[in-house]
Amino acid sequence: MIVKNLLSALEGLSDLEQFKLDIHNEIDEYNKLKEKKGSSRPIYLWGYENLELKIVHCIKICELYLERKLNDKEIDYIISGLCLINFAYDFSFEKGEKLFDIIEKLADSEINGVLTEDKIKGIIKKLEILKLDE
Repeated sequence: MIVKNLLSALEGLSDLEQFKLDIHNEIDEYNKLKEKKGSSRPIYLWGYENLELKIVHCIKICELYLERKLNDKEIDYIISGLCLINFAYDFSFEKGEKLFDIIEKLADSEINGVLTEDKIKGIIKKLEILKLDE
């Protein structure tokens, strides 16, 4: 997943459907290995240098789920990747760990439970509150 392409699609500067096509094979491999007990799951990440994940990006991901433009498997892969690069020196989260703590609930349904519309709406509310928090 090329993170700058994700952020560009979320900002409406590039085509979301093309981004989804670009990561389709990665998501398939990730989900096949997810079904195998004890296997590690690869997440491929490029193009994240000197970028910041903003609250508006996270709200957009949630809205795309509600609009049925992103499914739970796509969100799991995207959010798992973003949470992974949280530890990179040249990638940052707006509001730091506060944003990380909210969005990590969108990843890994085995740990955080399945995504539902109510869960997504609750996460959007938390993100909107965080956006107002100075």
